[in-house]
Amino acid sequence: QASGSSQHFALRLAFRALLRCSAPMAMAAVSDSEEELEHICHVILLAGPPASGKSTLGRKLESNFGYTHFDIGKHIRENMPAGADLQDFALSSVEGILRTKNYVLLNGFPKYRHGLSLLTSRWVQLELCLWLQVPDVDALARRALARHISGERPEDDDANFRTRLRIYEEETIPTICSLGSVNVIEIDASRSEDSVETLAMDAWKVAGLRLGRKLRGSGSRDRRDADEADFEVLVSLMSGEERLRPLLPARAKVSTLRKILVDDGETEFDLKLYFEGREILDPEILCYMHGFTLGCTIIMVRQEKPPPRRLSPPRRLSPPRRLSP
Repeated sequence: QASGSSQHFALRLAFRALLRCSAPMAMAAVSDSEEELEHICHVILLAGPPASGKSTLGRKLESNFGYTHFDIGKHIRENMPAGADLQDFALSSVEGILRTKNYVLLNGFPKYRHGLSLLTSRWVQLELCLWLQVPDVDALARRALARHISGERPEDDDANFRTRLRIYEEETIPTICSLGSVNVIEIDASRSEDSVETLAMDAWKVAGLRLGRKLRGSGSRDRRDADEADFEVLVSLMSGEERLRPLLPARAKVSTLRKILVDDGETEFDLKLYFEGREILDPEILCYMHGFTLGCTIIMVRQEKPPPRRLSPPRRLSPPRRLSP
């Protein structure tokens, strides 16, 4: 459609495969440095009260889905130097794993609200939170006591367990509740280990479909790299008329989309692309743009009409040669 001297076309983008795209809590404005966009860490949180079985479940999910299981509590117990600040060490440790791994199952973090700052970083994509629930506090206390007696967690006596439980109730529960639109799935962890594992795996797969794509490991290609996938772009006029349905590779740049339009007959003159009111530039990567998600729309705008194409002058034909008799 034309409005005044401007023309507007809607480009509807539909996901068809695994993508490195934005998630509900992700990510401030796209950086001007393309190198900073090269790393995206996909994160699934594993939360729950002390002695709820987070570490046991985390190890099983790691073997089933291929995410790196990072148990922050275990890491602190085994690696924190004497005299180090607990919170600073925890934050730096989590940041280190998120910056070096692409798929992380984060166990026991965030415990406090200030830990959310890492999860809202531009390079972190928060996929899901699995929240273990054990309503019977006495059952948790018995589990903690059994670990204490067996030597598995010798420091976790009743007094320490009660302190950790209080911190969980006062600090961690409000932190998890503040995750907003992130998909939080509660799991009854009072059941047997096998039952909890089954519930968690089912929740994981259901969440993958609910997010509009399959999470790594929830399909037939358990180890497929996101860079191998494609997504389909539905290009249509504002009138609703469909023009074409090209496939773009994951992490395609805006310039690739522009080339598709030009190849389809558009001219490059004054052709600008806008997403959520902001002009997007050729070096930007589509699925890393803030807010880019299932069914989003990019608008193509021209401030001026393209100049008419210059027609080549007609070719002068030579007069026919006379044939000698």
